[in-house]
Amino acid sequence: MVRDETFPRALALSPLQRFFRKLIGLPRHPKRAILALSDGLIQLAALWIGFSARYGELFVPTSLQLVVLMFTAPWLGIVSLFGFGFYRNVTRFMTGQSINVVMIAICIATLVWSFAVLMSGVQGVPRLAMLVYLFLSIVGIWASRQIAGWLLRLSGAELPKSEFSR
Repeated sequence: MVRDETFPRALALSPLQRFFRKLIGLPRHPKRAILALSDGLIQLAALWIGFSARYGELFVPTSLQLVVLMFTAPWLGIVSLFGFGFYRNVTRFMTGQSINVVMIAICIATLVWSFAVLMSGVQGVPRLAMLVYLFLSIVGIWASRQIAGWLLRLSGAELPKSEFSR
């Protein structure tokens, strides 16, 4: 098929560009829900990696109580991030203040979760998993925002400059 040269170039977007423009066009609340879900998955993966690293093999929870505790950690992290107003900010980039909010919120969530693990009496939760969860959650959330900003820039979206986006 011969392309008509009068066809505007702006309308000839790649599928990736159309996808990101559709995401950008979503209302605020669905965007927040998508971000909270992705942050929860990042935190769950961080906790699972912490368990697996401590045990030296792929971790499979052995009880329902442990599964509930594992899903409680990301939930506490998301609630903490919401409480600190992290999802009210523009999340396409992270400034120094927003990375501090992530660190404080995840530290508080980790402390609360550690206390919940202690009070539950569930055996088999290594202390190292809590530290790995803390570190990987902070790095993972920061990295997800950096990757999202990079992908959005590739799609042609205009993003404000931040001290962490290069």
